[in-house]
Amino acid sequence: MPLTLFYGEDDRNVPLDLVKRTAATLPTAKLVMCPNEGHISVMVNQIEAIAKVLTGD
Repeated sequence: MPLTLFYGEDDRNVPLDLVKRTAATLPTAKLVMCPNEGHISVMVNQIEAIAKVLTGD
């Protein structure tokens, strides 16, 4: 099953190396890096991109 992970590059709660290691263990994972986004703002400001992935558009 495809999996897309969105990560805000300014996230201070989850270290990037942890995200990259986790994504590497999931064979279908795609990591999308969002510049100028934090832990919560990525969900708010990137909702259209997230919705496209969820709907398959």
